[in-house]
Amino acid sequence: MKISSYIIIAVLVCYIIAVTYNIITINNIAEREIQENSYAIGLELVSRLGIGQTLRIFGNLVVNPNNATTILRDERITRELVSVLMDWYAPIKWSPVLNVSKEIYTLIAQIRVKSSTSISLTSTYAHVQSVALNIRSGPSVNHDIIGRLSRNARVQVLNKSGTWWRIRTGSIEGYVNSNYLGNN
Repeated sequence: MKISSYIIIAVLVCYIIAVTYNIITINNIAEREIQENSYAIGLELVSRLGIGQTLRIFGNLVVNPNNATTILRDERITRELVSVLMDWYAPIKWSPVLNVSKEIYTLIAQIRVKSSTSISLTSTYAHVQSVALNIRSGPSVNHDIIGRLSRNARVQVLNKSGTWWRIRTGSIEGYVNSNYLGNN
């Protein structure tokens, strides 16, 4: 092989590494950033989508607040949300790398949205009021303990069903007894 072939291969490998790095980085921070900066991201999303699309989204949410999954299934909304996150947080801003990263992560996000049953734009949070609280794999004390929360730990409430609520904290999703939670 000539030196030019090695240079082309090296550039392609670097390009693939850069795209992968962008995707992994955004994947790691996306959920946290959406929760912490939801208003700023929402305003940017509104400015990119335009007034007609925005009014349709708010109209759907007012009529049915649990309609977030349907809204996120809209390809244009998912694409713009990924673009906002990539434009703000992607570590590698080189245009062709960023554009390919956006397209690949948009596909990943759409697959996740279509296969997810618990997506919420209006997240509910609670905090632990007891000294410790077990996270269980199912909604009863008969299920395995998959994690433990300490006093004042903040959790995202995904689903409320009786006294057993499905929650998320970090990468753990499970069930806790809501008698030991307080509103945030």
